[in-house]
Amino acid sequence: ELTIIKQLTNTVESPLQLTLAVALLKGDKFDWVVQKATELGITRIVPLLTEHCDIRQLKAEHKLPRWQRIALEALKQCGRRKLVEFVEPLSWPKFCAEETSNMKLILSERGGQRLKDVAPATDSACIAVASEGGWSEAELEVAAEHGFVPVHLGARILRAETAAITGVALLQHRWGDL
Repeated sequence: ELTIIKQLTNTVESPLQLTLAVALLKGDKFDWVVQKATELGITRIVPLLTEHCDIRQLKAEHKLPRWQRIALEALKQCGRRKLVEFVEPLSWPKFCAEETSNMKLILSERGGQRLKDVAPATDSACIAVASEGGWSEAELEVAAEHGFVPVHLGARILRAETAAITGVALLQHRWGDL
């Protein structure tokens, strides 16, 4: 016969199931985003192939094991218990068509709502971030067709990696556990 002495709760994980869809970035910037987003409680990371992403990164499927290792080290460092999910790199239109989060946001340097004015997330959200070249007009149209709400992070244009981490932190602060 077993007696439960203490039941451990999973309070380390955020109640918000948060997907970060980020275009492939130059150099090791994507690695940095993986590490910091993991520390902030991201649930899933989707590498995106966009019109302005770094062409040299198109062999990203070979980098998935590296990103998984980086995420695992970040999990250990911050005491999380649940692995971050990674998917193979997806084209922007394919990702938009398949994404099922309750709230879908696209960070846009060309305007949109302030994040604090967006209707509250329920249990799942997605935030999409472009590469260094930003979104093309066609990509913004595809996003709108699939229900993505354009948002901005203020008057300053941020680097892609800064925007990704800032977006994750703000969503976790608003609807997650930060």
